[in-house]
Amino acid sequence: MPVGPRRVRRRHLQVALGLLWLLDAGLQLQPYMFQHGSDGFLGPISENTMGAPNPATDLVRQALTVFVAHQVAVNWTIVVVQAALGIGLLGRRSVRWALAGTLVWAAGVWVVGEGYGQLLFPQASMLTGAPGAALLYAVLAVVLWPRREPAPSEAIASGGLGGERVARALWVALWCGTALLELEYGNHAPDAISAQLHELAVGQPGFLAAAETGAAHLVAGRGELVAAALAVAQFLVGWWALRRRTLRLSLVAGVVLSVLFWVVGQGLGGILTGQGTDPNLGPPAVLFALALWPGARRWHASAPPLADGPAGGGSVSGQVASP
Repeated sequence: MPVGPRRVRRRHLQVALGLLWLLDAGLQLQPYMFQHGSDGFLGPISENTMGAPNPATDLVRQALTVFVAHQVAVNWTIVVVQAALGIGLLGRRSVRWALAGTLVWAAGVWVVGEGYGQLLFPQASMLTGAPGAALLYAVLAVVLWPRREPAPSEAIASGGLGGERVARALWVALWCGTALLELEYGNHAPDAISAQLHELAVGQPGFLAAAETGAAHLVAGRGELVAAALAVAQFLVGWWALRRRTLRLSLVAGVVLSVLFWVVGQGLGGILTGQGTDPNLGPPAVLFALALWPGARRWHASAPPLADGPAGGGSVSGQVASP
């Protein structure tokens, strides 16, 4: 039974993930990253140690102590490792080790650089980047692992570790899990989300600052309503993915929300401010959706003839698409 061609292939998504790593490496070369102490990239990391002492923040604090003592060396190490991962993903022969390296390195970035994706803090929200881009890099490494070649009628994730079932479970966990974050009290304060958007607009180019400031004014005083709307929208994206019949709806809605959050709530990851270290959650979320997109439909020839030819016995077969 022939099938239609697959427009987006696993190799395309592996290359896209590699380009994200190369972008991250390039951003780490910005002058801001080499400024000493809290004036450079260690400043945002130090914020991950705020709050009551606990084993999670103590781990970040210990890593930060080492970073401060060897800041330039640490920064160059980050550049080299992320560039190596990106180049590795661009080459076919090095894809496996680059994906394995992505799992290990992304875990470290998620813990230390992103403070567990801000999940331990009272105002975590997918709108502003929770549960962290590095976590999605690791998920993509699992989903895009070349365990076997997916058939054209299957999703790309079918050929990854755990197959499509595990990938869909991770998609559901991502969206339903972040919906629960909106129930935190910190997100319900009347101006909580508005204040975050105002702060994000600082240092952004004019067009992006205007969009974020406009959104901040729009949601001012409506924190509880906005948090509830975000929770419902994110929960529906995850819920729809549980049924194959509504999977496409889930993926389209997930892409739309991811792009909206990326522009308005994440400011493109701050990559235009001279201080961003990665593009944040939007791009890897879109790649995740593409990996889960159902494969091409099967086509088969129908058995009964539609008409007899004039010379006696000729027949014409139609083609029918199976769901």
